Amino acid sequence: MKSSLRFWLAAAVIVGLSLAPKVTLGVLRDHTSPPPARSERLRAFLAGTGVEAVAPIREEKTPLEIAGWRFRTGGCSVAAFPSGPRGTFDQAARNEARVTTGARMSYFYRGAVTSEPPTWSLALDILTFRALSPFTPSRALEPGYTVLVYSEGCVAPTHLPWGRFTSD
Repeated sequence: MKSSLRFWLAAAVIVGLSLAPKVTLGVLRDHTSPPPARSERLRAFLAGTGVEAVAPIREEKTPLEIAGWRFRTGGCSVAAFPSGPRGTFDQAARNEARVTTGARMSYFYRGAVTSEPPTWSLALDILTFRALSPFTPSRALEPGYTVLVYSEGCVAPTHLPWGRFTSD
């Protein structure tokens, strides 16, 4: 009986000691200024590059939430979507691609526009982020990417200064 009590007491002390730094850092952290949403950072970047008519794209299921931004460049209409929460598989961008004739998709990540999603490099970056900042409560600070959807006759807007834009 005594060994069982000692076991539970030791377990409670270990749990208490492991949670104490998290609670302390959570209380000390400044919660008054959350980072701007990825969608807002994308809009600000696009507006700052001088592209034509940056307009919001809203999904039917969540009309109050902005899923992405539509803009014109080089005579083509392009839709840009920030990466959503993990597990959404870029659903908003895929929905847009379904209604765009001959749609093509490109991905912006780490200053480059590519035709393939940054699956492995993003996964490694998220693991690194989680390992280096275990007390970060918000996933809004995790690394992210941007999906670009455009028509078949157009090319990816690589001429924009993507190096200035951080999607995470």
